[in-house]
Amino acid sequence: MEQYYKSSGKYSPLSFALWIGVALIALPILALIYAYSIWYIPIPYINFFITGIFGFLIGIVVSKLVLKVGKVRNGKLAFVFCLFAALTALYIHWVVWIDLAFNVTGTVGSDTIGIAKSNINIGEVISLLLQPKAVFSIMGEINEVGVWGIKGGTVKGGFLTFIWVIEILLTTVVALITAVGQSSKPFCEVENSWFEENKVGPLSHFEDGGSLVKALSIGDMDALGTMLKPATDPKKNHHSTVTLYDAKSGENFVTITNQIGKLNDKNELKFETVPVTSFLKISQAVADTLKQVR
Repeated sequence: MEQYYKSSGKYSPLSFALWIGVALIALPILALIYAYSIWYIPIPYINFFITGIFGFLIGIVVSKLVLKVGKVRNGKLAFVFCLFAALTALYIHWVVWIDLAFNVTGTVGSDTIGIAKSNINIGEVISLLLQPKAVFSIMGEINEVGVWGIKGGTVKGGFLTFIWVIEILLTTVVALITAVGQSSKPFCEVENSWFEENKVGPLSHFEDGGSLVKALSIGDMDALGTMLKPATDPKKNHHSTVTLYDAKSGENFVTITNQIGKLNDKNELKFETVPVTSFLKISQAVADTLKQVR
């Protein structure tokens, strides 16, 4: 019978201290870089991309420094940690951005593309951080008058609110997608540590995923011998990716995805990820067989 890894839902109390440390050190650094980036790169499309990177980096920091080190196997707690990290980073960013708006010393560029020269005052930033009511009040005033424009028009009111909402959603969603998955990865309760991750392959594309999963779960070596083949030129053809999770205790799990190549409108080959199985329990013999596929 097929068996899959199920998280225990546990976590280390250390994770809360780690989150506070991240909120005090890593998130302010990311927020500062982000605020300066969108201030000095006045191109909406690039700003959208920068916002996505901001969310991704928040997710990476939470995943690696809070969830992994803090041994968080609880999906709900992982969600809360990441959500509050994203909102905290956004709040710090708004404070920095407001202070940049307060300290404009001039402009460079033309009427079409111009940049307001500014720099923050650390004392003002710290003072604003401790006054959330004042921060949101200032944001409301900025929303009414605007401080930047597109094609000669000032962005304000409902349109500016819409942009802010998109910024919040993009940052938060990207951060959550990047981070929360860490909590569902196999964790050995006996050893009190995460399973070691090993990439296998790439292997050939599995057309019959159901038969593969059955063979893996029951340890059918004869069937696996015909199914497990190295991929032929994976950059140009369908193939599969395999991640093996090992523990010293002898437990093993495997996650497999098919990578299906398709040509886009520009006649470029792009690969679509199609899950075959996730965190399927396998025997040590099957794990050793997977490692030997070359």
